[in-house]
Amino acid sequence: MDYSQRADIHLHTQNQIPPGTNGMSKLRTPTGYVPIPLEQDQQMGKLQKTDLTLKKNVRRFRLLSRVFTLLLSGYMTIVMAITLHKFISTRNIFIENRNPWAENTKIWPTALLLSTSAFTFLISTITVVSYFWGVSAANMTNDTVGTAGTVVEMAGHVAIWIGVSSAYRIGKDGNDLWGWTCSPKAQKIQGEFRDVINFERFCSIQSSSFGTSIAQAVLAIVTVVAYILAFSRMRHKGKLEAQAAEWRQATA
Repeated sequence: MDYSQRADIHLHTQNQIPPGTNGMSKLRTPTGYVPIPLEQDQQMGKLQKTDLTLKKNVRRFRLLSRVFTLLLSGYMTIVMAITLHKFISTRNIFIENRNPWAENTKIWPTALLLSTSAFTFLISTITVVSYFWGVSAANMTNDTVGTAGTVVEMAGHVAIWIGVSSAYRIGKDGNDLWGWTCSPKAQKIQGEFRDVINFERFCSIQSSSFGTSIAQAVLAIVTVVAYILAFSRMRHKGKLEAQAAEWRQATA
C-alpha cells in the first residue's frame, strides 16, 4: 500500500477515530493507529485533502489536453493527407500543355505538417485510450511514454509546434501546395481544371489547418501548465511523506 492510499484511509476514517487525550489524536496506518499531536493531525488532514485535489485536477487537465490534442492533430492529419494525395494523383494530368500545379512545386511544408500531426495523433491516441482503459494503465503509459520524455512534453512539444507552424507559414510562397491553391494564378486556370481540382476548397482547408496548428501550439503551452501542476503535486506528496516519517520517528 503506497502513501497516497494511506492518505485516502486517513481521510475516510479521520472523523471516525476517537480523539486521544491530552491534545493527542490517532493516525491510522497499515500497522495500526499511531498517536500524534492533534494539531499535527489536523495539518496532516489539510495536506492530504490538498494532495487529493491536486491529483484529480492534474488527471482532468492531462486528459482534456490530450483529447483536444487528439482532435486537432487528427483533423490536420486528414487534411494534409487529402491535400498530398490530390497533388500526387493530379500532377500528371495535363490540359493545354500544363498540369494544375505550379512549376517545381515543393511539398515539404505539407509533408512536415502531415508527419508531425500524425505522430502527435498516434501518441495522443495511446494516452487517451489508456485513460479510458484505466487510471493505472494511463499512469503506466505516462511512465513509459510521458515520464521518459517529460522534457520533450514540456519544452519540445511547444517548440516543435511553434516551429512547424512557422515553417508551414514561411513555406507559403506560391510554389507550395497551400500557397498555389490560394494564388491568383491558380484561379486563372480553374476553369480548365474544374473537373480535376477545386482550388478554392483546397485553399480553404489548408488555411484552416494552419489555424489549427497555431491552436496546437497554444494547447502545447497549456499542457505545460498541466505538467507544472503534476510537479507541484509530486513536491506536495514529498512534503507529506517527509512529515509522516518525522511523526512515525517521533512516536516510535
